[in-house]
Parts: sequence; C-alpha cells; structure tokens
Amino acid sequence: MEHTRRSGFTLIELATVVVILAIVMAAGLPAFSGFQKRAALSAEAERLVQTLRYAQQRSILERQNMEVVLDLEERAYWIPVVKEETRRQRGRVRKSRRQEELMSLRQKIKDDYAIELFYYPLLDQEGKKGENSIRFYPDGTADAVNLTLLKTAEYREDEYRIFIKVMGTTGQVKTWQSHDEDDGWDFFDGKFDSMSEL
Repeated sequence: MEHTRRSGFTLIELATVVVILAIVMAAGLPAFSGFQKRAALSAEAERLVQTLRYAQQRSILERQNMEVVLDLEERAYWIPVVKEETRRQRGRVRKSRRQEELMSLRQKIKDDYAIELFYYPLLDQEGKKGENSIRFYPDGTADAVNLTLLKTAEYREDEYRIFIKVMGTTGQVKTWQSHDEDDGWDFFDGKFDSMSEL
C-alpha cells in the first residue's frame, strides 16, 4: 500500500512564522512611528519655509519691504495685506490680485506643534511672546532670525524639532532637524557646515 505525502505546513510551522512576524513588527513599530512624526513635522516646517521664501521673492520683485508675522501664542503666521487703493477699470472697482494672494497665506499650525522664536542675532534681541515679525527687503536681505518648530510630547526627550535660520545678509532660509535642543544653538551659531534644505 502506497502512502502519498501531502505538501503543506503543520500547525507548529505556521505558529512559528506568526510569532516571528509579531516580533519583527513589534521591534519596527517605534521606528515607524518616529518616522511618521518626523515626516509630519517636516511638512509643517516646509509650509513655513515656503512662506518665508515667498515673502523674500515678492519683496525683490515688487521692490518693497515684505513681512511675515508670527503669532507664537496662536501658533499662526501670515503675510499681512498691504492696503492698496482699489482701481477702477471700465466702471468696475477691482481688488488687486496681490491682495487676494496675500490674504490666502494665513497659516495655522496643528495643535500639537509650537513655534519658538529664539532671537534676532543682529539686534541681539530675544523674541517676545505674542506677535513678532520677520522683514524681507528689496535688496534680498532680511531680518536675521532664529526660530524652532517643534512637535510637542509628554517628555522633552520625545520632542522633535526643526530649527529654522533666516540669514540676514542673504535672506536665505536654512533648516536643521534634531531631537537635541543644543544642536539648535550649534546650528544657529554656524557650527554645522552641512545644513539640510527643506
């Protein structure tokens, strides 16, 4: 009598595979969670950095000072609308296109994020609580400002930070991401040569 051997997996083999997969997933979950938080923080910082760069470009193109206002308590930032005279064209009153663009640039960051303004290095002045502003000038320069966007957490060591530096002489915006608050001071002081761009 011939016995045919059936191919397949035993219950013990399947249980072993399931246990191994559970261990691998449990080990990788904190790393994935950290990656998600860093990606979300980078997206928030990207919006702020793009607003700053936009203000600089408009300042150069329109040959007038542009300002980005930061409200630290409300966790919001915007480019204020400059009141311009409305123009009459063919009997109709029209708003300028620039006014409408600037009105749409008011941004509010999420509840579990915060903006910290460190200082204006060229003025040697600490940022105040409440509203502060960063000015960009027609020659491409800007107020030198150092600020941090951070993802708040229950414990300080679990917070993620992106340090943002507006260079006064060039108006260039540089960023550095780190857990460690001391890295921010090193970055602001120019001790890091390679600075990441968002």
